[in-house]
Amino acid sequence: MLKRLSIIIARLLIGAIIAYPFYWINDVLQIQNQWTWMLGVAVVLTLIERPLWQRLPKVPDYVLRVLIFGAIALTPLLIYSDSANANTAIAALYAGTILVLLAISLVYDQPLWGLKLGMMAFGVMVAIGMAEFAAGPILEARKEADAPKPPVVRRDDPTEEPAATVEPSATLENLPTATPEPTPTPDAGPPKLAGGGATFPVDNGQAPWSHYTGYGPRVNSTMHVWLYTADGQEVFDNMVDFNSKGSRGPEIDYEKPDNVYRILIIGDSFVEAVQVDYEQTFYALLQAELDQYSTPERRYEVVNMGRTGWGTLQEYIYYDKEGYKYDADLVISMFYINDVSDNYPRFFWPGINNTNYEYLFEGDTVTLVDTNQQPLPPNRSRTLYNALSEPLQKTNLAKLFVYLGDPPQQIRTPGGVMERVHPQFYIYVTEPEPEGYAEGWTRTAKGLELFANRVNGQGADYAVVSIFIGQEMIQSVAGWFPELTDGWGWDPDLPDHKLADILDGLPADLIRTRPAYEAYAEAAGGRVYDLMFIQEDGHFNATGHEVTKDILFDYLVEKSIVTP
Repeated sequence: MLKRLSIIIARLLIGAIIAYPFYWINDVLQIQNQWTWMLGVAVVLTLIERPLWQRLPKVPDYVLRVLIFGAIALTPLLIYSDSANANTAIAALYAGTILVLLAISLVYDQPLWGLKLGMMAFGVMVAIGMAEFAAGPILEARKEADAPKPPVVRRDDPTEEPAATVEPSATLENLPTATPEPTPTPDAGPPKLAGGGATFPVDNGQAPWSHYTGYGPRVNSTMHVWLYTADGQEVFDNMVDFNSKGSRGPEIDYEKPDNVYRILIIGDSFVEAVQVDYEQTFYALLQAELDQYSTPERRYEVVNMGRTGWGTLQEYIYYDKEGYKYDADLVISMFYINDVSDNYPRFFWPGINNTNYEYLFEGDTVTLVDTNQQPLPPNRSRTLYNALSEPLQKTNLAKLFVYLGDPPQQIRTPGGVMERVHPQFYIYVTEPEPEGYAEGWTRTAKGLELFANRVNGQGADYAVVSIFIGQEMIQSVAGWFPELTDGWGWDPDLPDHKLADILDGLPADLIRTRPAYEAYAEAAGGRVYDLMFIQEDGHFNATGHEVTKDILFDYLVEKSIVTP
């Protein structure tokens, strides 16, 4: 009796192992639960021994089993034909699993079936091992084949020497990008060699609401951030403190006193502004100037929230989930040219931290999804990969599977320029329109619409500041690859035109920085980028913060928010 029970348990375990892959896939993708139930019936049928099959109608037992297992395989697919047609691979896996169970049922009739199944299992394991070994080189070869190739420039004279490629200068290579979440490491003190980095001598983790925005600022933490030139000259070397709200500067309670007019400024790395001391930031300078006009009856508070890598949509989500608690009277979004690409991360940021982030738009809501934690429909390869345990995700087979099923999008532009240069700069191209920008601007428009209406619904005013990098920089970008951008149209005011069209009709103001930046540069006898941006880094220097503060103060005066 005990031997008989052990055989039943062994067969049941074998059937469960065979059925599990389909059960797992069907459970993750939520195709048809009825298929799983029928598969369970097939597993139970494998427990029936040959003598019992032979007692049934006078048909050869193997024929009877083929008919019954075949019915189990085909009937559910016919009943749920719509699901089968829409999920042919899953339907085929279901039918194939039934056939394997049928084969196992027939093997049980053979002498030494346990040994034979063991040898078959060993062969399957060897095959999987060989496939895992081979998947690594295949994956690397596929990635290399799919990697962007330098475009071939067609010329009338094939013997003509190609024009020299104009590479970006060393001072332009580190312009602001969406950067990975810094990994807390012990602070090693000022660097001795050229380069830059960030460590957290004091690290109390990200803000508790960071899961909404994908990543957020540290709270009650200190960042050591530095940048040195190739010859060892210091560009900046700062200790940056973040308060319990994740912003820089004095702690400000959410509850607003009755006599306070509060301004909330939200943005990316231009607001985080780790390149300068807090007192040099445009919002600290604005606070200092507004303090001169404060009275017991009316005081001013400037609150900041900036996080490197954020785009417009993340900034809106922050306000919607957390920032609204400040009850600000005026909310200002700082818009930089990489915001459009940040709002479309899976297209514009292959291989960078934002690759795993994508946005879901449902009515008047937008949600940021980490595809490593929560799968995005409709790609099922990524869904299944995300459902694997971490050790399995690290296997070559799993990586190859998800790469083939959900390959990274390649950024393409006419002539292949965007494969070489940071995509943010092609926001100024009027024609031909770079790929990805139509969707990027659509998302940006949706984000600004949600932002403006959400702020207005709180009874506050909303404004967008458009940061201008300088016409000379745009001209430089246009000249980096002249053989690839010949005939392209460039408009330094294109982002402002786009923003003006988006904000038209919304309860929002557009604050253009270009006029004031160029007026300052002309008066100083220099160029906007050279005078106001850190050459090796691409963010505001002290002068850029000062001039930006003046722009915001003038806006407050124009709106009669403050009277000088």
